[in-house]
Amino acid sequence: MASDDLWSSLPCIIIAQILRFLNFRDRLNASTVCKRWRNCLYCPADWPQVSLTFKNNEQSERSNFLVKNFGHFLNDIEVCFDSTSAQCISSVLNLMKRACINRKLRRLVLKPSSGHVEWRSLSDSQRFVQLLQKTFANCKKLEHVSLGLCQDFTDHADSILCILKTSQSTSLESLHIASIKEDPDSYNICEIVARDFEPFSKLRCVSLDYDHISNELLRGFIDNRKVYLETLVINIHGVDPDKEWITEQTWRDLSGHCTELEVTLNLVHSYDGVNNLLDILQLSLPLVHFRMIFCGAGINVPAIFALGEQYSKSLQSVYIIDGMVDWQPNMYPCPNEDCFVMLAWRCDQLRQFTLIGYSMIDLNILAIPTLRPQLVIYDIPECCIALSADDEDSEDSNHGNVISVQDLQPKVSLHLSHSMKRPWYPISDEDLHRSIIDENYDAESAYLDVLLADQLS
Repeated sequence: MASDDLWSSLPCIIIAQILRFLNFRDRLNASTVCKRWRNCLYCPADWPQVSLTFKNNEQSERSNFLVKNFGHFLNDIEVCFDSTSAQCISSVLNLMKRACINRKLRRLVLKPSSGHVEWRSLSDSQRFVQLLQKTFANCKKLEHVSLGLCQDFTDHADSILCILKTSQSTSLESLHIASIKEDPDSYNICEIVARDFEPFSKLRCVSLDYDHISNELLRGFIDNRKVYLETLVINIHGVDPDKEWITEQTWRDLSGHCTELEVTLNLVHSYDGVNNLLDILQLSLPLVHFRMIFCGAGINVPAIFALGEQYSKSLQSVYIIDGMVDWQPNMYPCPNEDCFVMLAWRCDQLRQFTLIGYSMIDLNILAIPTLRPQLVIYDIPECCIALSADDEDSEDSNHGNVISVQDLQPKVSLHLSHSMKRPWYPISDEDLHRSIIDENYDAESAYLDVLLADQLS
């Protein structure tokens, strides 16, 4: 009884201070003890950042509770949701109704499960965009916006930019309005021009579709003496034959103005992007990360050689993934030296290398981490390892003992583990994403998290 009297006599500010020592989940449980504790816990300082997940019933129930009680004062909201579920979409709509009256919001990150939302009706789609716009207009100091690569939202990037440049020009630091296209060969392009970015004074991270990148737009960042970009992510889909190429002079001037700038190129389902890659890769482009994702155009070998030659001091990661037919890896020409081995030889900053869906002989697989033992990520599927001519002509083969990739794989793993000073194994067949071997399977789930990670900073 005395203990109960002690707790009931404590001022709310003392209870709140004690409960702050609890972790997130325990604080959530503590809020269900009694009404007084719940009121003590409903303090904005205790809930600066919350990740909301609307995917299964348990996750949605927890997130709906958080939205109801904290949605109107959270500083930082990340929303991960199943964009094919009517129930989850309805929950996110309810969240946005709370968020649009939250003047404390500083960071909003949308993370849908797909680049397209399966709305119950057109009115739901329109309502969501209206709530987004209202949220951005009402915030006092919004710093970070990510539309989650979702075409349903990025199709309205022009109107959203108009609101942001009016109400958030002095606070916004990160703006991510790049997309992935449901049909990369046919899609609408909203109008985004250089003057849309003129009012911003603190922008440092931007992601855009290549359709919106122009010499004029990039020169706008050069002319804006208050803005010094640090990160520019460019998603390439189709390439209009009439579109102007970004010139070497523009990249040189931009790099001179934004001396810390790092560029990421994502070619997503971009047949045109692969074929025009040499025109895109200008010498002064400060390229750090390069990705080719389900482009279906094969490897542009001259362009890969250019990557190594032009970005030997900046390139840190190469990520290439494509589908296979009947478990048969795609081939790429290798007349003399392998283009990827030469890239590894030249690029002394290389930390990540992923090649999925393309055949590579074992000697070249061994060569890359031998040249770059500092690789943090080195992903090659087991089914993509091919035997070199030396293996086929080895003494065992000459004596009638057929050497298979399965026989060779332990030797490759052992050699690479020694070079990288840690255990290394190829990706097993069982661990390959289904879309790599089944062209009818949704490929977005194979790479969406990789691209969304660009939008967190």
